[in-house]
Amino acid sequence: MQTMIRRRLACALATLIFAAALYEGDGPARAHEARPAGAGCGAVRAQIRYDSGRTLRYCSAGAMFAQLAAQEQPGRVRAAQVLDGGGRWLDARHAVYPHGARRLDYRQMLAACARAACD
Repeated sequence: MQTMIRRRLACALATLIFAAALYEGDGPARAHEARPAGAGCGAVRAQIRYDSGRTLRYCSAGAMFAQLAAQEQPGRVRAAQVLDGGGRWLDARHAVYPHGARRLDYRQMLAACARAACD
């Protein structure tokens, strides 16, 4: 009887540990978190704010769009913002982005990044 109880407790503990490990891993979203502001780039150029209160900052708009195009997100996107020339945060949906010889709007940039064509 005690052996069965020990097995059930061990199984429950293993399940909790496995669930905690899955919860901590944000999948592809962590790949872009390796280059937050101040870790090798001159300044923050873009950021994504999530409903959870988490804010991820990026060295370039291209890095932000690569994260936005990713299948998995660390939460529901609340806002995507880019820094304009005057130093103010601008809603990313209202900006125009240079991409090669063309200038793309928000949706076109997302589509380009979904095809892995971001800088």
